[in-house]
Amino acid sequence: MDDSDIQCTLCSKRDIQNAAVIWCAVCDEKLCQSCNEIHKYLKISSSHEVTALDVYKKLPSFISSLKQTCDSHEEHFKLYCPAHREPCCYKCTTTKHKTCHGFQTLDSLIEQSQSQFLDLECTIDELNINIETVFNNRTAALIELDDQVLDLAMHIKKTGEKIREKLESNEKEILQQLSVVHSKYKAIFENTVEELQTMKAEIKSLQKNIEEMKEFASEYQFVLGSQEIRLKTKKEKDNFCKYFENDHQLSQKNVALKFTPGQILNQDIFLGTFGC
Repeated sequence: MDDSDIQCTLCSKRDIQNAAVIWCAVCDEKLCQSCNEIHKYLKISSSHEVTALDVYKKLPSFISSLKQTCDSHEEHFKLYCPAHREPCCYKCTTTKHKTCHGFQTLDSLIEQSQSQFLDLECTIDELNINIETVFNNRTAALIELDDQVLDLAMHIKKTGEKIREKLESNEKEILQQLSVVHSKYKAIFENTVEELQTMKAEIKSLQKNIEEMKEFASEYQFVLGSQEIRLKTKKEKDNFCKYFENDHQLSQKNVALKFTPGQILNQDIFLGTFGC
């Protein structure tokens, strides 16, 4: 709002539009230049403290909004009630403040406040310095915290890469070991299967010989041939029974391959903790 938009209080009461230029703290009214000239020469208001309107507008709103006149009695405040922490007029002491005690005149309060204000100003300045110091400290701590998190995140990432590299290396080594074991037992099984196929063929041949002897051989041939077949059968039986001996490389058992992870994989991987 421009100064020209603020109207003179006295002129407005007479329906006259004049821009205010002065504010009277005692009258709590805004005055135009003409009214101010009259105001400063009147005996009742010649000692009033006035302020240029542009200076008045710079006051904090809670200061400029303070009333200096009692709404109930339309008299200027002259006293201060410590019980209610508010100013009052003399008539208020018989109404609203009739039970209050320890009234101070505003003049004495103003005189006391001038020295107390210096202490208040020093306290505020000291508090401001302390807050600024702590603010700068915590701001620096926040920046340092962010930097530490970035460093730790990078360290954790590198640690993870090393773990993955180690696991990949171990994986290749274990797969190579598995390949060796596989080749070993595969050779044993293939050799056994080959031997058993030979036995099957031999037994099948013996069965065929028996059928042919039964059908075509003479008694003499049958007796001697049976002896030969009996020897061959015993040989094949002995060879077959070897697979059930404890010291045989197969021992008629299946090979159960097992993989036992190292201790680090049998539990949650523990990388570390965070703290301060």
